[in-house]
Amino acid sequence: LLFSSSGLDVEDLHDIIGTYRRCVVDIFSTRQGTVGKHSGNTLVVHFGYPVAHEDDAEQAVRAALDLCAAVRKLPAHCGLTFRCRAGIATGLAIVGGPITSGGVDDGGIVGEALAMAGRLQVCAEVGAVVIDNATRRLIADLFTYRDFGPVVTAPGAEPIDAWQVLGASGVDSRF
Repeated sequence: LLFSSSGLDVEDLHDIIGTYRRCVVDIFSTRQGTVGKHSGNTLVVHFGYPVAHEDDAEQAVRAALDLCAAVRKLPAHCGLTFRCRAGIATGLAIVGGPITSGGVDDGGIVGEALAMAGRLQVCAEVGAVVIDNATRRLIADLFTYRDFGPVVTAPGAEPIDAWQVLGASGVDSRF
């Protein structure tokens, strides 16, 4: 979700974020995604947790494409139009944060996949879905892509191969 909250009162900001979150939950839950932590203007969605599926990478990409399309159709609110972009990375992650002093798990996630997804999201154009090499291998020819080539996603980081997902290819199975 991309917007500036300056000049908004708290009720309007609450309505804007609520509208976006409902859209995310509706789309991602139908594809077995679990909406995790909300930080700033970013929502983290897990696939493969708490239950793994063979097609989690495919479902994540389909859900992200659906979300970008749905967000474009959301009506403007308080003079702001909704926009989004998505970064998807596949890899190991630990879900479930440290136990707080109240004995509650904060639902956090740590791992290279989360960091990579965040860096890919920043590289994405508004309305676009960008994926890493591991995700691209898993979803094979199910989608059409634009090759970004090697991109530097953080200062001092090694370049990574990234692709923008343009849409479904019409192929029925990755096999």
